[in-house]
Amino acid sequence: MRGTLQIVLAPVTPPAQAATTRVRGRIMLTLELQTTLLLDEPSHLDGFVTWLEADVIDDDFTADYMTKVGHAHVAVIHVGMIADAGRSLRDVLDADSGELAALHEPYFEDGWLRRDLVAGGRASDLLYVSDLALDGTYADRQVDVAIVRRLCDTLGVGCGLAVVPVLARDDLERWIAHGFQVTRPVRQGEVGYLHLNTSLRARQAHAPLPRAAAARRE
Repeated sequence: MRGTLQIVLAPVTPPAQAATTRVRGRIMLTLELQTTLLLDEPSHLDGFVTWLEADVIDDDFTADYMTKVGHAHVAVIHVGMIADAGRSLRDVLDADSGELAALHEPYFEDGWLRRDLVAGGRASDLLYVSDLALDGTYADRQVDVAIVRRLCDTLGVGCGLAVVPVLARDDLERWIAHGFQVTRPVRQGEVGYLHLNTSLRARQAHAPLPRAAAARRE
């Protein structure tokens, strides 16, 4: 399956600075998405995680041609679907990859999103940004933050959490300024994690709950 998302960047500024920062230019970007979806119902441990590949395209109407300026590798973990099917969340993550298996301890408990991380929300799934790389001139304009937020508002609308791995301490403050919180700090030789609680935004959209999610709220 292929699709596109359009992003207009101003560039992005933290909310606290938005009132005092003058926009000097805009970037017109498109995310060209590609994924594979099973037509059959998920079986055993397959079909409960959707991986997407996204090319970041500079689609500025003033340019003579479009240019690929980055790429992203993103997963949506369908936690509610896993619970409804009676599968083990840990087994599903282990079967997919060691990268997703590493998310179990910091983000899940009892087969569900950690309640302290999604307090007050109603969404069930998790959006994980495995990789997001941009050409140098775009990396300096916080385009990566805007891409993740756009993914949260579209493909991640049913997700309670968005998770971004970080390798450098210098990256933390930039993401924190846009509402992300540190789940696990960066340590030498280890990956750190940031998360954004998107469950309240999903609640405002009145997205229907999976059966397992409805049962947990009763």
